[in-house]
Amino acid sequence: METTQSEEQMTDEINQSDLQNQTQDMNDTPQVANETPTVAAPQTSYEQSDPNHIKLGGNIELIGFADVEASKMIVVKKMAGTYMRKMTDAGTEPLGLVITKDGEAVNAVLKLSDKELKGDDSNANIFFGMDKALAKVLEQIN
Repeated sequence: METTQSEEQMTDEINQSDLQNQTQDMNDTPQVANETPTVAAPQTSYEQSDPNHIKLGGNIELIGFADVEASKMIVVKKMAGTYMRKMTDAGTEPLGLVITKDGEAVNAVLKLSDKELKGDDSNANIFFGMDKALAKVLEQIN
């Protein structure tokens, strides 16, 4: 099939027009080369700058738990939350629960508006020690 010169010119003009439009589109679009977006990690309510002082929610504090493995800390946090819920369900309105670990000793202090309830235990197993200390506080409520 033979093409006439005018058809070739029209095709060239269309191609050039398309190229100009693409170039114009590229110029309109902001180009950011080799920039990696920096997104700050969201800070959860329990993350603190001091690893020895961890705040869970608004009214639970863990002190001295920096040496506890991350996998065990998940259980520690769940235990603290569960006991706080039990204490609240028992009819108290706690201002705060502070759980302190010093070596094998675990101390729990529940702060109420008019008094503090305390429980403590020493156990090589952090879970057993924490459970007994918090159970002693819960007994004082009931």
